[in-house]
Amino acid sequence: MSPGGGASKTEPLGDYFRTVVGVPSGWTRQPVGATETKLLVISAPRSYKNQPTTIEVLSLLGYFPNQSPRDLAPMFFRASVHPGLPSTDLVGAVSDCQVQGVPAAAFQYVQGDRNGYLVLFLHYNFLYGVRVEGLGGVDPQAIRDAKQVLGSITWTVTTPPAR
Repeated sequence: MSPGGGASKTEPLGDYFRTVVGVPSGWTRQPVGATETKLLVISAPRSYKNQPTTIEVLSLLGYFPNQSPRDLAPMFFRASVHPGLPSTDLVGAVSDCQVQGVPAAAFQYVQGDRNGYLVLFLHYNFLYGVRVEGLGGVDPQAIRDAKQVLGSITWTVTTPPAR
């Protein structure tokens, strides 16, 4: 899905490939805080259900030259080892899909009172993700907008770093 009407492009973000993302109309950009993995966090319009609802674009999740996104998905749903932090439970099965023509994997999860979907994909073997998450569920409009974000991703640096 390509960027929808009213989407605004970000400046090149802080990863090696200088990712550019379309922010859907009505979504509000939030500070990412002290993190190495979140490139972008946006909040849903107030009219959406399951507030607060966010979409996050993730990078620096690792370099995986001989694995598929499906192989990597179980790293993101598991029992918690931290007191007070709920486990992340898989809902249903991991599904294969594509993002920008490359293999991807998508799954639904529940973590405490938060529900969401995570799509993982590799760009030159570097793992990226887009997560949409809401309180008690995810508004169907937010799912539509997350697909728009996935379809809008471009990279301004088009060659991988030397390894």
